[in-house]
Amino acid sequence: MNDYVNILLCALFGGMGIWMLLSYFKTNKKILIKDRTWTFSRGLFLAAGIAAAVTVVFYNTFLDYLRIITMLMAIAGFLLMRDGVGEEGIVSMGKFTPWKMIRNYDCGMNKKKFTAIFNCNDKSGKSKDTYMSYIDFDVKDADKVQALLKEKIGNKYIRMKKN
Repeated sequence: MNDYVNILLCALFGGMGIWMLLSYFKTNKKILIKDRTWTFSRGLFLAAGIAAAVTVVFYNTFLDYLRIITMLMAIAGFLLMRDGVGEEGIVSMGKFTPWKMIRNYDCGMNKKKFTAIFNCNDKSGKSKDTYMSYIDFDVKDADKVQALLKEKIGNKYIRMKKN
């Protein structure tokens, strides 16, 4: 592989890996009830990690090994990062949102998952922008999640329009 492409990929995957691992270490302690462990995207990333690890036998330069290591670091960071709810707020995609920043929420259940939907205020506070966070939990955790949400932000429950 071209050295310039290897350097570009090392920088890209290295930056993503560092960002995701730092997010994991910052938010992991704040999660009391975690999202579903295995989803399709987690399985896809695991398969990509295995494929990247296997390619180590096909390459033999330092930059190739560095690229493979940074790819594996980014994949491991993604696999470690978890969403969930805790005593202080929610964590979604490595971003912590305290309870006071949540405008409203809704919950829904189907056969395979229990989904909590949060409408959150922008953290900057400079604008009235909002964003949505969706967290899929195991069905067995539904009662615990609903009890925690009712305790922490029960007055913000609102039925949201189904898409």
